[in-house]
Amino acid sequence: NDILVYHVIKRIISPLESFRQGLKTLGVLDKMQMYPDAFSSILCHKPERLSAETVCDLFTIHSSSDVNKVEGADFWMGYLQDVESGESAVTLEDILLFVTGSFSIPPIGFDPEPTIKFLHIRYPIGNRLFNCLELPITKTYKEFKNKMEFTIRNTLRLEGE
Repeated sequence: NDILVYHVIKRIISPLESFRQGLKTLGVLDKMQMYPDAFSSILCHKPERLSAETVCDLFTIHSSSDVNKVEGADFWMGYLQDVESGESAVTLEDILLFVTGSFSIPPIGFDPEPTIKFLHIRYPIGNRLFNCLELPITKTYKEFKNKMEFTIRNTLRLEGE
């Protein structure tokens, strides 16, 4: 019990008091205590609910040709809308986790910014180190959706084991 009290409470008292004194220096602590609601949105991050539009806007699309980019972007946006409307086995959070390793968008955004590349590959690849999603160029939307669902579901299932 004493070890727990030390590690959870006593060990952090000094750094917290130092932080408190720093906030007092410019009168910030007084303002925080007077207007806690105004500061809670700044200091306490609440992940926003993801939407197809939010996820789409998060990514910058790169492609080797404009034709692939337009068709691929249409498939991508259609897929995000299907996911948002519940017509998919995965969620928007699953997609974000597959690409970035995070279920939500951090308050300061991602570094590096998420990108999409359309390539002649068989299945999607999520590169969490670079926040890059490599998507296959397919002939039909159905093929695109099937590959996305298969890859994301199986990748996240394997990671959960």
